[in-house]
Amino acid sequence: MGASGRGNGTAAECPSRVRRAGRRRRHDRDADAGKRGSPDRQPARVRGRDGYLHHPRLSLQRRRSPDDQFPFAEVDPVHAGQRLCRAAPDEGGLFPCHRYRLSLLFLWRQQSAGPRGEFGMTPPDIQRAVFSDFEPSGADFSFKLIANDRQARRGRVTTAHGTVETPAFMPVGTAGTVKAMLPGSVAQTGAEIVLGNTYHLMLRPGAERVAELGGLHRFMNWPGPILTDSGGYQVMSLAALRKITEDGVRFRSHVDGSYHTLTPESSMDIQRMLDSDITMAFDECTPFPADHPTAEKSMEMSMRWAARSRDAFTNRKGYGLFGIVQGSVYEDLRHRSIQALTDIGFEGYAVGGLAVGEGQELMFSTLDFTTPAMPKEKPRYLMGVGKPDDIVGAVKRGIDMFDCVLPTRSGRNAQAFTRRGTVNLKNARHAADSRPLDEECPCPACRDYSRAYLHHLFKAQEMLGPMLLSWHNVAYYQQLMAGIRDAIEDGRFDDFEAAFHEERAGGDIPAL
Repeated sequence: MGASGRGNGTAAECPSRVRRAGRRRRHDRDADAGKRGSPDRQPARVRGRDGYLHHPRLSLQRRRSPDDQFPFAEVDPVHAGQRLCRAAPDEGGLFPCHRYRLSLLFLWRQQSAGPRGEFGMTPPDIQRAVFSDFEPSGADFSFKLIANDRQARRGRVTTAHGTVETPAFMPVGTAGTVKAMLPGSVAQTGAEIVLGNTYHLMLRPGAERVAELGGLHRFMNWPGPILTDSGGYQVMSLAALRKITEDGVRFRSHVDGSYHTLTPESSMDIQRMLDSDITMAFDECTPFPADHPTAEKSMEMSMRWAARSRDAFTNRKGYGLFGIVQGSVYEDLRHRSIQALTDIGFEGYAVGGLAVGEGQELMFSTLDFTTPAMPKEKPRYLMGVGKPDDIVGAVKRGIDMFDCVLPTRSGRNAQAFTRRGTVNLKNARHAADSRPLDEECPCPACRDYSRAYLHHLFKAQEMLGPMLLSWHNVAYYQQLMAGIRDAIEDGRFDDFEAAFHEERAGGDIPAL
């Protein structure tokens, strides 16, 4: 209620002074306020300054900040955004017929007066959920091999910020976010670790800023383990914008054209500032195709850079450094690379230089002679590989960890991964299909919406479409990895692999 102290009538019933039409100054509130001079415009009762805000069941504060606001930072910096000025009385709700009259500006910074528990958390609970569990646990970095089924491995990686059950798929959060997904949504899919990108984060917002704000876990609100790549792959892909020397790589930023130099030492320093649980050694990703001399020269430089990365890495409890095996598709070079890396000593080993255009058959044949030579007591990571059948085939050959942008990139382009293969939701066959995308998938896209609605979202270019399909695709990958882990532990991976390929070969459900 305004300062005039009017009685308990509704907003429409409040007495107010009547001005002549057209004298309402700058902020006319009626829907036809802009129709000056319109012959159809009828004079309206002019409400007082707080006319629309008056309600018998709503307590107003006579033009001072309500008690149930969050305090402004400049007034109360300690409690800003954390607790209310004072506890509000148990107000009744607004009558439905009058709720539309409340201005958005009036509701700004107000706490919801919904029923207790309606949104799951009170503000202190939200604060704890956002700012807890980011500190290192104090556990040692380790890898435990739980079970084998021939070469397929079931294990567990322990890091400073939690454990990762393997085989594992890591959603890619290139710039500190898994595109189109909230961190909580990523966690709900079953993902335990995400990947960040050193190159992109060093350029924007900058590793120093992330460090000042508490590290990447706190910055992106992800309390679980994080792996960061070294930036080498992105820098090498710049082609004309970079120059490789023994010291490192000098390149021009794709963001603003500024020059930067990335070396093994600076890469380790950046990843330390990001507070990555798993740091990747700086390497040169050998292009494909490459003849033997070119691949050999590239591999040897990567091994020298690996030794410098090891020397520059800051050893901390729960944190690990992975070396990257290079050598293109040549068996002798891969074996030499593995030997050089094991001589240096790393907490884990990655296979790089694959999924760069060589095709599945050549990738699998390279893994056939690479993974058996890698240390069995350390985790093995196949970089950048993410097609479902590639993952199953690589697990069969002894790989433990994967990452790829494919689930979210495909989700943003209406491509959904399902047990029956890939589905394009833009196709007209889905326009009137009331069935779920996958009746056995518990994600929101499948649980709450039809194929027809998902089709509509992409045709209308609505943001919800990419969000739902990104969530679905990441959830599918996590379900796939969980099935793989169970199969290995039960000693039935061959049966799992056969059923996986058989179901995908059957194709999507028939159109209605």
